Amino acid sequence: STVGALFFALTSCGASAESQGEAYGELQCELNELREEIEDLYDDARKLDQDDEDERAEFADLMKEIYDIQLEIYDIELEMEAIEMSAYDYYADEDEYEDWKEEFEDAREDAYDDCK
Repeated sequence: STVGALFFALTSCGASAESQGEAYGELQCELNELREEIEDLYDDARKLDQDDEDERAEFADLMKEIYDIQLEIYDIELEMEAIEMSAYDYYADEDEYEDWKEEFEDAREDAYDDCK
């Protein structure tokens, strides 16, 4: 995905803790939106009459949509893991690592708070 390529570029090019924290926070926001969408789809599916042939087809469509969203969630979680792993570039120097993590967390929290 285009988003995946962007985050791969961020993590592989030694991007700053701030930019990676922002990217991570934005991904958290996207995850929340997708999880809410899944909940809504499950709510819709529960309302359907499984004895009605048309509604069974609609149920199947909803389950397919949920599956597709779950795949998106999986991809986002992988991107988040890649961002987290980039912290280990600074692991050799404890002070540098702690500074990186602090910058990362501040930026992540700010980006995440912006989407609430």
